[in-house]
Amino acid sequence: MRVSPSLDSDDQWQIALRNQIEEIARRNSGHKKYAQVEDRTKEMDDIVIRLRELYSTNRTEAARLHVQALSILDETDRLIAATMLDATHIKPYMNAIGNARKNCQNSNKIMPEKTVSTVH
Repeated sequence: MRVSPSLDSDDQWQIALRNQIEEIARRNSGHKKYAQVEDRTKEMDDIVIRLRELYSTNRTEAARLHVQALSILDETDRLIAATMLDATHIKPYMNAIGNARKNCQNSNKIMPEKTVSTVH
């Protein structure tokens, strides 16, 4: 982001905070497609609304809440990544187990016994 030289550092800080709030909202929106984090995205919706309110009234408090929001978003990213990792590794693993069972069953079939009759 390029800032004009006529803006003082306070204005730049305010603009940066506003941009960060919108980035938080965008990241949270991206998380909404994952059902396993639905409760977290609802919580983040409330935090984004609160951030926008605080931006107008108490920017210092908004900056503090911003740090908390980033922490929640990062943790949500990790939860999604772990779930996706499990989903991509568990299915092939379960398929491999199923195939191994089929192969084992095919190779270990119990053959019917032949009756041998002996003449005495």
